[in-house]
Amino acid sequence: MSRRDARDEREGPRAGSQAPVSLAIDRIVIDGPALNPLQTHHLHRSIERELTRLLQSERTVTPSGAIERLRAPPLRSNAQTDPVRFGVDIARSLHAALGPRE
Repeated sequence: MSRRDARDEREGPRAGSQAPVSLAIDRIVIDGPALNPLQTHHLHRSIERELTRLLQSERTVTPSGAIERLRAPPLRSNAQTDPVRFGVDIARSLHAALGPRE
């Protein structure tokens, strides 16, 4: 760890900057037809990209610590037809369920 990293760690986030966010999703349950491996890959990547984009661009007020279960609003898009669009919709739904914006 460099001196600057150590100093930043002691001082916390700078004014106007956001503290780093760590998010781990253990499981997403999707009711519907099974996806093939390529569709599953596209779905996972689109969820990751969109959720990262949303968390970086829109500050969400969330409690710290683990959330046992998060219920997101139902979706209308179809994973079979467009797994990328479905992944984006899942990410947006999860982001909305995480909490209000600042």
